[in-house]
Amino acid sequence: MDKRLLPQRKLAEAKSMRRALLEQLDRLMALIPGAMKGYAPDPVLLHGDLWSGNMAVDAQGKPTLFDPAVYFGDAETDLAMTRMFGAPGEAFYDAYHHAIAVREGHVLRRNLYDLYHWLNHFNLFGVIYLGQVESALNAALAELG
Repeated sequence: MDKRLLPQRKLAEAKSMRRALLEQLDRLMALIPGAMKGYAPDPVLLHGDLWSGNMAVDAQGKPTLFDPAVYFGDAETDLAMTRMFGAPGEAFYDAYHHAIAVREGHVLRRNLYDLYHWLNHFNLFGVIYLGQVESALNAALAELG
């Protein structure tokens, strides 16, 4: 949280995000440590920018990924991002979850990972992404009760 959401939150405040939204974000960030307590996934190499525009199938029918921004982290991070800009379809997720089981709390984590990326898009590209920030924030807060 301190390395991902907090810096994005600070940038959002500098970009004049609505005070009420910043306060909701602060409330969420106060709840995250308790909600994530005990969750310690093994880090994996992530693509880092895994959305439909960075996926293709080559002429031989082999899946291909490009334009990586690699780092190590939770595998669910890339999985969450695949749903942000045109998901690859249920067969993709069925195959993924056949290999790697769905873990308890994955909906909350997906909302948190989405929130980070939507905040980043808000900070880079402006108010056009404010609705997505608000939706991801509300979804994460709803998951926490």
